[in-house]
Amino acid sequence: MRNETRKDETMKTLDTNETMYTKERANEVAAEMNAADDWDYRAVHDPKGTGFSFIAIYDEDGAFVAKM
Repeated sequence: MRNETRKDETMKTLDTNETMYTKERANEVAAEMNAADDWDYRAVHDPKGTGFSFIAIYDEDGAFVAKM
């Protein structure tokens, strides 16, 4: 039973969605994080113009890591 609970918690962690920001806030957060880290944080804006944006994270080699 203990392992089953742990597995469910792990799966829930992997099933999380990225945070949606306004375009301006995504740019601000990405700039703050780029100033403090070697990885690349890029604000990605919805091309449909809905106003939603998220931050894509790339490591020092340019490989995609995650969305935030």
